[in-house]
Amino acid sequence: MTPLEFEKIYDTATKRLKAILKERGHDYTTKDVFETVDAAAVMCRVTPVEILNMFMAVKLSRIVNFKTGKIPKGEGVLNSLDDIRNYATMLEAYLQMSATKPLLKEKIEAAIQQRTMLDLKWRPEYTQDHFWATSFGDCDRKLAYNWIGAPKEPIDPQGRRVFDVGDEMHERYGRYVEYTGTLRRLEIPHRDETFSIRADGIIEIDNEPYLIEFKSINTFGFKNVKYGKISPGYLKQVLITCYLAKVRKCIMVFENKNSQYMEEVLIDTEDPKYAHLWTEIENTVKAVHKAMEEWPNKGAAGLPPRPPKKKITYCRKYCQFWKACWEPDESIA
Repeated sequence: MTPLEFEKIYDTATKRLKAILKERGHDYTTKDVFETVDAAAVMCRVTPVEILNMFMAVKLSRIVNFKTGKIPKGEGVLNSLDDIRNYATMLEAYLQMSATKPLLKEKIEAAIQQRTMLDLKWRPEYTQDHFWATSFGDCDRKLAYNWIGAPKEPIDPQGRRVFDVGDEMHERYGRYVEYTGTLRRLEIPHRDETFSIRADGIIEIDNEPYLIEFKSINTFGFKNVKYGKISPGYLKQVLITCYLAKVRKCIMVFENKNSQYMEEVLIDTEDPKYAHLWTEIENTVKAVHKAMEEWPNKGAAGLPPRPPKKKITYCRKYCQFWKACWEPDESIA
């Protein structure tokens, strides 16, 4: 590992740890710290042991005077030494855990990976002829790869489990809505010459129809929803789905996947504040159609731009086109 790679991974891991622990407040436990180290390791594609070794090395480099070999005095130095002791304790625990061979975990991971590979085998590359409403949260380049029929990489087991949690949430909330007696219909497919949708359902309250959309999100995203900040990708999906289903309003139901708390947001698609999102949708459609025209002659140069390099870890985990998109760039480790 080069010093530059070390620095990038350390910075990424530190930000991830601070973000998760901030979400959980100041009452987090030792178990929470272990979980955040695991999350940082997955994000950086290294082991928890490597993460902890990095933290200890950085802490030591900040307190030891390497010219004299002496450790200066001061409260900050004592705090850093305490941190190093804690990291060392965690490191010992990780080493003990790694010495015990998992009995079931590896079999589950392999089974998920095998199932994902079978899905790819029985769903060969194809050229897309409609825009799925759910895809407008993705980057334009990913949409273009779908239309071109670029080869896909299997989603890693953890990413597959994340998607499965979302699918199971839809099934549960479909049952919950049925219990209310307001349901008209669940899982409604529809398409026109441009878009293809599968609405989660339509309900009726006081003789007024509403589209319903279910979303499972993490604690950070859930807090944003409570403050009225909804992902533009979700809003674009709602606009397109309501348009094709010929329903003006949508009730979005969000579940915090960490706690199962629930929030509801009512979207009136005729509100002028959403007009700019239609413009963005139209621009995306134009960009992908333009890429389809230029791809045969220009290749990758004719595609929409890639996400910034800081997104590479996310892309590797959740985008099946990451290899086609990033691998030609020799500067990506």
